[in-house]
Amino acid sequence: MNLEQQVTNLEISKKLKELGVDAPAMFWWREEQGEWTVGQTVTMLPAFTVAELGEMLPVFVGTEWLQIQLNRSGDYWMVFYGDGQPKMEREKHLANAVGKMLIYLIENKLI
Repeated sequence: MNLEQQVTNLEISKKLKELGVDAPAMFWWREEQGEWTVGQTVTMLPAFTVAELGEMLPVFVGTEWLQIQLNRSGDYWMVFYGDGQPKMEREKHLANAVGKMLIYLIENKLI
């Protein structure tokens, strides 16, 4: 598995930054001659790992426990969050699925 498959993709990284997610990251997206690559040089956008994203998720949303379920179906990871009307994100790479769920929780003011 290459590094790009273990971190949030560029689009999700940009969205998390836009939403104000300012957490430490081991890897970063950097732009070199118009091309984006992942590396450990801190230059532009954090590329979060699944472990880093998991640390950002709260234990509670309001007074309710945050319960996220992970399922693997074929080539895809599915991340579910249940709040009466379950929300699901489905991606080939787990970091992207969890990153999208974090975006959903922030945009819907659940965290």
